[in-house]
Amino acid sequence: MRRILIATALLVPAASSGCAGTPPAAAPPPASEPPAPTAEVLSLRFPLEDYELSLTEAATVETAEDILVGRCMTARGLRWQALPRVTVTEIPNRRRYGVIEPAVAATFGYHLVEEPSDRKRSRDRRLRDLALTRDQRLAAYGTGGTGGCWAEANARAWRDMPAAEDALLRRLVQESFATSLRDPHLRSSFRAWSRCMAGRGFGYPDPLSAAADPRWRSPRPSREETRTAVADVACKEQAGLVRTWSAIETAFHRKAAERHRRALLVLRAAKAAWLADVRRIISEAP
Repeated sequence: MRRILIATALLVPAASSGCAGTPPAAAPPPASEPPAPTAEVLSLRFPLEDYELSLTEAATVETAEDILVGRCMTARGLRWQALPRVTVTEIPNRRRYGVIEPAVAATFGYHLVEEPSDRKRSRDRRLRDLALTRDQRLAAYGTGGTGGCWAEANARAWRDMPAAEDALLRRLVQESFATSLRDPHLRSSFRAWSRCMAGRGFGYPDPLSAAADPRWRSPRPSREETRTAVADVACKEQAGLVRTWSAIETAFHRKAAERHRRALLVLRAAKAAWLADVRRIISEAP
């Protein structure tokens, strides 16, 4: 039940960050400190999120996974340095509708914002893994980087995830986004946004097209990218796009939550039992 990310067309792959339960990746380039989220970002909450795994909960599972790797490594007579625990920045919808914050647009353009907690976790993992001996690395990650103790720990940490109900939840969240794109009120907001952008010298039919511009597939945002993103944010505000979009999705979520209430309650109970087991792994760690 890893945290669901929707609207992936609004995100730039070149700057995507890792998530819980993945083996170590290459270090991202140094980034500016992200600005504090705006009130609008913090207000974006949706009914189906009550059943999702929060970012904090996902980090808890990752911590348990790391502890399980350590147990496996110890059983093989090898040392493993557990990662320090971090307090996760819980801003799940910062990029749900693409860039919607002026300060983020001006600094990061359409590139993803790496929160300080994510950056610290990535740095700690990178430094830990760079210090591994050949035998330690092979035992921890196997020959392909996704095996060994990590694979065993990952399977154990996530094994009690309620798969069937989680699949339903993922489908509903994806349907919410897809359905919203066909809504006539949102299409009208897109047209208003496009007219605003044209008035500023940018020719995009909708925000998804602006965010997916192949020119932004670079390690760092260019001046043209940030200029476009700043205009994008201003035009979203002028068109009332985020208010319209979030209202459409909130209505869908409420109906879906009521229609699938029984299955979602099963999911919530199963998730609670699963997380209790995960926390038990952590509490038993030396």
